[in-house]
Amino acid sequence: MSKRARSGGCVRRDFYFSLNLLGTCVAVLCAYGCDSVTLNPFKVSTQEVSAKTIDPIDNAQNSLDYFLDQYRKNRGQKFLIRAGFLGHGGNRVPLWVGKISVRNGKFTATILESPPKGFFLKRGATVEFGRSQIFDWIIVRNGVTYGGFTEKPKF
Repeated sequence: MSKRARSGGCVRRDFYFSLNLLGTCVAVLCAYGCDSVTLNPFKVSTQEVSAKTIDPIDNAQNSLDYFLDQYRKNRGQKFLIRAGFLGHGGNRVPLWVGKISVRNGKFTATILESPPKGFFLKRGATVEFGRSQIFDWIIVRNGVTYGGFTEKPKF
């Protein structure tokens, strides 16, 4: 659905889309030509949102502070992160990790799934990574899954 609106001297083309954010389907208003749109509790830059596609990795990155807040408050039975690790040819291989700890902005976790054949990391290995390597996150609380923007774990 598209419509044109004039607001505060800027012509905006607004569109609505829905996404599964933290287990709740919410409507988001994206306004092109303006600086940002506020989606409580996250602020989404209109430059990052495309009318054609919504990048699930951007969704995970933009909501990572929520994940970290819930992790610190221990509000969940399971906390998982999907992080990308450099593989052959410089490509990032996304892997789900658990048993997470966070210290000084660095994450330490255990690989929970079997990496592709020939990959130097193995299931059960302890890895360290930074915030920029995070592709996705999941919190499981009272049987409800929050996050999971890319794909659900297969283990």
